[in-house]
Amino acid sequence: MLKKLMTLAAGAVAAAVTACGDAPRTTVRYRDPAGSFQFMQWAASRGPVLATLHGTAFAGESPERTAEVALGAMGRAIAEYKTLRFTTDPAQAGDRRYHVTLAFNAPRRVSGRALCRGEVPPEEPGERLTVLAVFCEEDRVLTDVAGSVGGDPEDLTLDSERFRQLMVQVSQSLFRDKP
Repeated sequence: MLKKLMTLAAGAVAAAVTACGDAPRTTVRYRDPAGSFQFMQWAASRGPVLATLHGTAFAGESPERTAEVALGAMGRAIAEYKTLRFTTDPAQAGDRRYHVTLAFNAPRRVSGRALCRGEVPPEEPGERLTVLAVFCEEDRVLTDVAGSVGGDPEDLTLDSERFRQLMVQVSQSLFRDKP
C-alpha cells in the first residue's frame, strides 16, 4: 500500500513539474528608462489604444476573435487603470501615435523596433505558442516583451485559461514599470 501511495505521489509531482513547464512566461526584452505606464495612461485617456496583430495564435480561429480575446484579457490586466481598452481600427484609436503590436509565433530574433515600424514578421511555430509584444510611440519602442505558453495542443486554445494568463502577463510586462 505504501509503495502504491509513493508511486501516486511521484506521478502527481511529475505532473505538477510538467505543468509548470507549460505555464505562461514573459520576459521584458527592453523598457524605456522613462517607463511605459505614464505613456499608456496618456494614450488610454484619449480612447482605445491602437493594436495590430500578426501571425496565427490558433489555426481555425479568425483574426477578429483572436484580437477580441487577446486584447480583452490585456485590457483587464492592469487593475490600477480600469479603462485600458484596445482597438484594431485606426479610426477608433484615441491617439494613434501610441500603439501595441502582437506577433504570434514570430521568431524571437525579430526586433521590437521592426514591429514598431510596422514590419510583418514571418511565422515559425514551435512547441510553445509564442508572442512578441511591443508598446510603441510611433516607431520608438517603449517596451518590448517576449512571451510563451506550452502544453497539450488539445488543451491550449483561444478560450483556455493558460492563453488568457499569457495575455495578462504580456500586458503587465508591457505597461507596469515595476515587476
